[in-house]
Amino acid sequence: MSLKELFFKLIRSELWQEELPSGMSIDHDKFQKLMAMARKQTVEGLVSSAFMQNNVSLGVVDAARLLSVSGSIVKANRNINNEVKALCTMLSGRDVKYFLVKGQTLAMLYPHPEVRTCGDIDFYVFPEYFEEVVTLIEKEWQITIKRCEEDEQHISFEHHGVIFEMHYCLMKFSSSRNQKEFDRMIDTSSLSYRYIDDVRVPILDETLNLVYTFLHLYHHLIEIGVGLRQFCDVAMIMKQMDLDAEQKKRVVTILRRLNFEKAFHVIELILNKYLGLDDSKLILPKGNEENKYVEFFMRIVFKRGNFGKYGRKNAVRSGWKYNCEVFAIKVKHYGRTVLLSPRENIAFIFKQLPKKIISMA
Repeated sequence: MSLKELFFKLIRSELWQEELPSGMSIDHDKFQKLMAMARKQTVEGLVSSAFMQNNVSLGVVDAARLLSVSGSIVKANRNINNEVKALCTMLSGRDVKYFLVKGQTLAMLYPHPEVRTCGDIDFYVFPEYFEEVVTLIEKEWQITIKRCEEDEQHISFEHHGVIFEMHYCLMKFSSSRNQKEFDRMIDTSSLSYRYIDDVRVPILDETLNLVYTFLHLYHHLIEIGVGLRQFCDVAMIMKQMDLDAEQKKRVVTILRRLNFEKAFHVIELILNKYLGLDDSKLILPKGNEENKYVEFFMRIVFKRGNFGKYGRKNAVRSGWKYNCEVFAIKVKHYGRTVLLSPRENIAFIFKQLPKKIISMA
């Protein structure tokens, strides 16, 4: 078994609670490589849990590191959960409409939510309530929320060491048609709820939540790269959905309106082939047309890691050298995937690229 095959076996073991062969032992060198791979893909907690749940034999030093990594992720999740609960408790009972996306709302779908590596807290506030919520947060939490002209989607603030992104635009599209269609879906959507401990957290209805989580993954993937954590998130959403014929039809309808049907199919093929998503959960029938993109996307994932942090000559995210390198990556990715999401990619090439070229001049 290759290192990569073992890596995916560990992830699948945690996602689907599949038992690994009894008596498995991992030497120090292989453990180091597996954990480096997991860190790059932001799935250290999942891999660590798989090691511990299956009683994989490790050296003393490696076992100590595993406990340290797992402990820090559990602690970070506890802290960010408290902040989610504090936000929702503050806004509950008030005449405001908002919902959370990604992050802890998806962690709750995992077999062990506490081992999913957490990040920041993203939430969307409907336009008519946005300024009211800003004022409320500033007053209740005694903070000043700074505005930045460059922010196209959200404003950011920090509370108890946790970053919050408060969105007034949930998803930014290059295609104005896609933007109008998606914004309309959000504005007219019904909300669902998920509990974190005993606090009710508003989220998108599960069909739109699946599409949005996919769009977020796909956008970052073809921009500069994304890690396996985001793929695991989509897999966990699909796992808990019924995905009967009627629900699959609703998902496909949304994807077709936004012209992302083929792109979604490539992602679900990856979930099926590499992460073990059951065939019955696939929304579109398997075919050969999109298979060539599966390996292309996986090369991006393993080369660039979480949000394109790796695989670049210029590590610092500023300066003309970095901008030129990222520009070249985007041109390549958008060009290679134009048949998967033609409306969005063509809009990017003809509307966004000229602006980026001018800004770099």
